[in-house]
Amino acid sequence: MKKQISRALNGAFSNRFRTFLALLLLLVSTTALQAQTVKTDSTASTPAAIVKHVGNVGNSMVFQVHYVNPTGEKFSLVIKDKDGVTLFQETYREKLFDKKFHLPRNEYDQLNFIIRASKNNTIVQSFQVNTSTRIEDEVVVKKQG
Repeated sequence: MKKQISRALNGAFSNRFRTFLALLLLLVSTTALQAQTVKTDSTASTPAAIVKHVGNVGNSMVFQVHYVNPTGEKFSLVIKDKDGVTLFQETYREKLFDKKFHLPRNEYDQLNFIIRASKNNTIVQSFQVNTSTRIEDEVVVKKQG
């Protein structure tokens, strides 16, 4: 009887210990993920820009451009293809710029997003986007009977 109680207690302790370890690992991994997030502060001395692909709509790729411009000075956004051909160019003055751009899908395998300060025409930040399309066929054969 003592052995059965001892085994039951050891099993319960073992399950509690495993649960504790799992929660501890979850807490540590969550903390590590939070440490890797990018902080965009509008009072920062260096401008912060982000370009990301947010999906495809119909026959177009959608890119979101986010730029923190705390001084509100003029800047230009230029989008070029790999040959340097300008696809889009516009000047803005927004302090918190956040716009989405639709570009034809499967037409460009490389795009360059360039943010320039209008005051001295220097490149503030630039991003190179490489795109590729893959078609994957999956064939599954199942034995019947």
